[in-house]
Order: sequence, then structure tokens, then C-alpha cells
Amino acid sequence: MEYKEYKEYIQREFQYITKDNILFWNLWNISYPFDVLATYKEAYPEEYTLFSEMYFSCWEMLYQVDEKREVLVSIFEQTYPFVIDEQGEIINPKNILQQKYESYDDEILPELCILLLIGRFDEIYKGIKQKAERYGERAINAPMEVISYIIASYKWGYLFDNMDKSIVRDEVNAQMKLVKTLQTPRLFSLEDRNIFRNK
Repeated sequence: MEYKEYKEYIQREFQYITKDNILFWNLWNISYPFDVLATYKEAYPEEYTLFSEMYFSCWEMLYQVDEKREVLVSIFEQTYPFVIDEQGEIINPKNILQQKYESYDDEILPELCILLLIGRFDEIYKGIKQKAERYGERAINAPMEVISYIIASYKWGYLFDNMDKSIVRDEVNAQMKLVKTLQTPRLFSLEDRNIFRNK
């Protein structure tokens, strides 16, 4: 399958994910960089702790978002929103994620994961706070960016030229199965965070 064909398929099928499964879709995609960052948690303990609280709170309240919205929002607001001035500087940084945001280097794997997680959790925060029916259309970028980094580290070239490599093929197949599965009501849990992946 070509990269363009895969992206178009996900974008099309994403529209049919049920409202109750939207948070799971986001968490499943976040799990890829989160699991990578977990292997570096000794080097990034503060970042890992902040992400862990958001991550595991979302799993705990997966099907209670409406009832627990205020609790979730208060957890997320330890980090979000990022308030940026006209020069692009973060005003009154709340914690290490805001303090170090500009200095994280996407050429270093755990820091790439931190940047991806900041972006993905921001989308979840906005989705929950605004009571959005649908959010996370670009959530697939999180695992694919990590895979792109790995491919580049092996000097294999670009992701779209390596769709036949097992690391890419496995993730693409998992995403395609998941996006279809989430179109019908079904209950998931933390144990399903890597469902369909070869992990």
C-alpha cells in the first residue's frame, strides 16, 4: 500500500469512529510514543510523571468523560493551555514541559516523543474541554513520527519509501484494523492500548 493511499483511508474511515471510541483512538495512538518515552523515564522523570498522570487518568475515565470532565480538565490544566505572546514565547510557564518546550530536540528520540505527546495531549485537552464529538484526526502522526525517526536512524530513507518494512507495515495494518473496529460500540481498557499491534 502506498503512503498516500493509507493516509486517505484513515482520514476517510476516521469520520465513522463512534463518539464513545474517540478518546480510545487518541490514547491508542499516544501509546506508541508514550511507551518509548517510558524506556527513558530515568532521564526525563518530570516529563514522564506529567504525561503519566494525564495518560492514566484518561484510561481510568475512558467511558466517563461527561461525568468526569472537570476532573480531567483540572489534571490537564497543570500543563495546558500554552499561552504564547506575540514573539512566540510561552508566558508564565507552568511546568517543565512549558519551560523546556523550545529546547526539546526532535532529533533525539525521547525528546521527539515528548514533543509528540505535548501535541497529542493538547488535542485531547481541547477535545474534552470543548465537548467535541470528534478530535484526533491527525493522531496517527504520533506513532508514524516515531517510526520515521527509527527508519532514518537506520539510514533507510523516508517513511513513504519504506511502506514494505515490517515496522511500518505492522503499524499501518494495526491502524487500519483499529479505525474499522472503532466504528461499532465496544468497550476497551488499558490492556487494549496496543491492540492489533505486534507487541
